[in-house]
Amino acid sequence: MQQTIHQIKGLVQDIENSSYELNVQIIQLDAVQDAVAQLMDRIDEIKNNGWNQEKGMACMAIGEIERTVRLIDMAFLPLKREMDKTVKELDTSSKKAYKLFKEENEKADAPTSAK
Repeated sequence: MQQTIHQIKGLVQDIENSSYELNVQIIQLDAVQDAVAQLMDRIDEIKNNGWNQEKGMACMAIGEIERTVRLIDMAFLPLKREMDKTVKELDTSSKKAYKLFKEENEKADAPTSAK
């Protein structure tokens, strides 16, 4: 029983750590979302000023948009991979903790044999 409690405590700590990691990653995801919103504002500014109608300005705007999208992409893809990994770790730890808890409950509920 004591060993199981120790194992469950370890799994709960793993779950807590994964939860903290996800919180940090959500903050990073918010930063990516802000970058996309700023890019959309910039695109609206370009269109509203008619810069998309002038060949030279349009080329400059496309270059600026391209660089910004590449930066957003560079931030998003690794973040997505990290989040996928963290979610899988969280899922694995949760399943292990549930299994241990269930096994202990079954042991506790099992009739003891009289000697």
